[in-house]
Amino acid sequence: MELNFTSIGYNAGGKELKSVPWFEGYLVSQDGDVYSLRSQKFLKGYINRSSKKKRLSYVYFSLMRNGEEHRVRSNILVATTYIGHIPPGYEVHHKNGNSHDNNVENLEIILGKEHRRRGMAAWYVRNFVPGMRNDLRNGMSPEEIRSKYFVSSMETLNFILSQSQVDLCRFVLTGK
Repeated sequence: MELNFTSIGYNAGGKELKSVPWFEGYLVSQDGDVYSLRSQKFLKGYINRSSKKKRLSYVYFSLMRNGEEHRVRSNILVATTYIGHIPPGYEVHHKNGNSHDNNVENLEIILGKEHRRRGMAAWYVRNFVPGMRNDLRNGMSPEEIRSKYFVSSMETLNFILSQSQVDLCRFVLTGK
């Protein structure tokens, strides 16, 4: 594949690429594709399926630095290349909740504490909201549902039950 130098970086296969700041010889696109200058081709990423948290799988690439192989997540490569340095205590967050969507527009660098809060809220939506709706359909009173699922107020419960699953997940992940 032909690699062309442009004013903003490189272009290969119709993709604009930038040099990865801490891995010499590698370029990354805005959507997380990695190109090796040594092999002159795009590398094949892989998904870590050995994670204890099966729902949290990320796209990884094996990159060489100083003769050693390093497993690096695609979202980290994209964020550090296109957004900037990730300070200590901060993490890369996937705005849409899809850890395989590594487009720079879907990534943001946020405090680790906030990242975990959003993750727990999304987990709650996925695991409890369908049960709440099912209990409501089966005749359980809103007050019983509020108590069963530890919802702080009837106003919050009404908001949860009035939103579509997609809109509720979007609200939890982005606050919008």
